[in-house]
Amino acid sequence: MNQELLKFNEFEKFIYAEPVPSQNIVELYTLFCTLHNLFPNGINNIIEIGVYKGGMIRVWNKLLSDSGVYIGVDDNAWKLIPEVVRKYSSDKNKFVVMDSQKAVPEVSKVLNNQKADLLYIDGNHEWEYANNDYKAYKDFVSKSGVIALHDTHYVNCLGSARLWVELIHSGEYKYYVNILGDKRQWGTGLLINRE
Repeated sequence: MNQELLKFNEFEKFIYAEPVPSQNIVELYTLFCTLHNLFPNGINNIIEIGVYKGGMIRVWNKLLSDSGVYIGVDDNAWKLIPEVVRKYSSDKNKFVVMDSQKAVPEVSKVLNNQKADLLYIDGNHEWEYANNDYKAYKDFVSKSGVIALHDTHYVNCLGSARLWVELIHSGEYKYYVNILGDKRQWGTGLLINRE
């Protein structure tokens, strides 16, 4: 991974190239540095539920290990995924374009009996959908992996916020980290079980 991106000004230059993620820059930088510290040798396999415009793919690619694969799952409700797939599809970037609940067997095929170190849930933010994504994909995550929920504090995403609160109070995870930005505090929650 490029160590230069751990400097905020370099990260900011990198992020503001197209496409720009919708996340707050301070929130995104803190997430990037936190994941880099948790996985200094790179992340082995990332599953992202909810790709939207593909703004996070460049970030995930910078965090992947040499053998890691990014798997983007999106139902194409916004009609943006064909362009994202055209732009980013490669040996390291795989896409499953269908409803996240129906995509589970396809994601399993792409993982090929491997685990993911990061599950990033940023699809439909209604509680039922976010909870179903969590339940359907959590077993794909390695024992030392991280489950991240985006929009844990955004007022229009109360389902994600509710799920976040339920999960941190479940006692299932040893650690949790809630990352907030400086302006638009949408929030990214990390659930961590490692020693």
